[in-house]
Amino acid sequence: MSEVLLKETLECLEGYTERQAALNGVDKSTIESGQKFTINPQTEYVWVNKVASEGILSEVDIDVCTDMVVNDLGFGPSQLVSGRTNTETKERETSGLGKPNGIVYTAVTTNHDTHFTFGELNSFARSKEQFQKRLQDRRLESKREDVERIAWNGVKVAENTDKKTYPLGEDVNIGWLQRMRDHAPEHVITELEGAAIKVGKGQLMENLDQVVVQALSLIPKQYQKGLKVYISSDLLVGRQMKLLEKTTNTETAQKITQDAYYIINGLIAQAPDFFPDGTIFVTRPKNLAIRVQKGSVRSSYEMNSKRDRYENYNQQNEFYALHNYEQAVLIENITLEDAAKE
Repeated sequence: MSEVLLKETLECLEGYTERQAALNGVDKSTIESGQKFTINPQTEYVWVNKVASEGILSEVDIDVCTDMVVNDLGFGPSQLVSGRTNTETKERETSGLGKPNGIVYTAVTTNHDTHFTFGELNSFARSKEQFQKRLQDRRLESKREDVERIAWNGVKVAENTDKKTYPLGEDVNIGWLQRMRDHAPEHVITELEGAAIKVGKGQLMENLDQVVVQALSLIPKQYQKGLKVYISSDLLVGRQMKLLEKTTNTETAQKITQDAYYIINGLIAQAPDFFPDGTIFVTRPKNLAIRVQKGSVRSSYEMNSKRDRYENYNQQNEFYALHNYEQAVLIENITLEDAAKE
């Protein structure tokens, strides 16, 4: 059924347009005509930080970068630097502070095009004071969720993406887990002793704590501070159920539900949204990085009366990376399964 924008809604949109023009240093007519414009640098910085203001993204390293192509985001480990030299017999020599990883990251254009129906706008306009905030919050939430989807599931950059085939953004960009597979395969475990990774009674790994111990064995001790366990919800819920099966004490069961659910081998564990099943990823949150190319955020608005909606076309150049691949281990294809009794 066709909707018509109410007078109050048109007034709210007028204010929204004026606000966007002021924030980005463009004429109001530029926005009204549907022209694409570059977001003001300060507004761009605020947008990037607001996307990273909640949930798991608030813990990772999100920032802007100057260039589209970035050579390395971190350095390999350095050797001992401190020491002394008897300068009567030889000169002091400097030491390097680690070698570049030699990894090239390219910020690719990512579109985030959204719309609000006239009916939604009329509903938002019932509270004029909250109108602009509601539009902004809905867009931020959508962008934030897309970033999380791509960060965990992205495996390639397609010229034309396919949302139906790849609903988790697998073809939008290369995410953190794929970066591990590409650049640190020695820190990616998909099987143990030539067999699938089964965790349970009678298996090579009897619990997830042992799996995390296996992961830690690959991370140099100097990089083991501040680590966190990212784990799929299927594994975390399964672990909780196993712990509950072992106790008949109500108080103990409540504590397991409240506390142990989030601790694995002494490390805080978290099941992020959109995280792939059967997976454990151990790293330091700030080791995970997202970069948005400075000056690449562009936007345009269009009143599409043919479709009864108000559209926003937004794009930015971005990439996902890790600072230190030695400080991360990815374990995949894990199932919880007790060994069959002979």
